[in-house]
Amino acid sequence: MRNIHYYGPYRDREILWDKVKESGTLLDRNIIIGGNLNLTLSLAEVWGSVKLDPLASYFSFLFQDANLIDVCLEDISPKWRNMRVGIGGVAKRLNKFLMSESLVEVVVRYRS
Repeated sequence: MRNIHYYGPYRDREILWDKVKESGTLLDRNIIIGGNLNLTLSLAEVWGSVKLDPLASYFSFLFQDANLIDVCLEDISPKWRNMRVGIGGVAKRLNKFLMSESLVEVVVRYRS
């Protein structure tokens, strides 16, 4: 099993992920990627002034093509806040753990 930790940039995120894809890393069928990937994949990961990440579909397709599953932790509370109150307040879940689909059964057996 190969574990990789990323701290994703906010700007030029697609450049980083294109390089990761080109490197062949995402082809590893026994991979777990975790960290602050600095992206949201759905509106359920944004609180406050709700706006879908403009690159959400890019990342969704990238991870689906690699057969990676977004392992949603039990605590889905936001980990980043812009520290504003009222209508300008935003909070997001930016920490992610992506796992190869082939590892799901292994993890389920281990937890049982």
